Amino acid sequence: MSKSDFSGYWRITHTSVWDQEAMDLVAPAHLSFSDRRGSLSMIAIEASLECRYEGKRVAFSLFGADEYDPIAGRGWATINEAGKMGGMLCTSTTAMKPSSRPRRPSLRRHVSQSWSRGEDAGSP
Repeated sequence: MSKSDFSGYWRITHTSVWDQEAMDLVAPAHLSFSDRRGSLSMIAIEASLECRYEGKRVAFSLFGADEYDPIAGRGWATINEAGKMGGMLCTSTTAMKPSSRPRRPSLRRHVSQSWSRGEDAGSP
């Protein structure tokens, strides 16, 4: 499997946490990959990806915002024989109040089990 197998727009069609209406709250939920960069849009999350291709999977770090709160995280994805992508996405946010000590990050795990590719997946 090569970088080109992952390149392009992938529509997020299923997670174990949210239904499609929630995932598409702001824009159609998707991942996109282009060489060592990418992007993620899901619910109110907008993030940039830094990608590493590791054999049959792509691993990525992400940096962005969930509404106005900064987020960071990581994830990975693989493509099965049927051409469907699946993987894991884990993000963390750190909430801070003025004059307070930093709180421990709250972790949220999102497991996407079905990501589709191409025009039939609603690509822009």
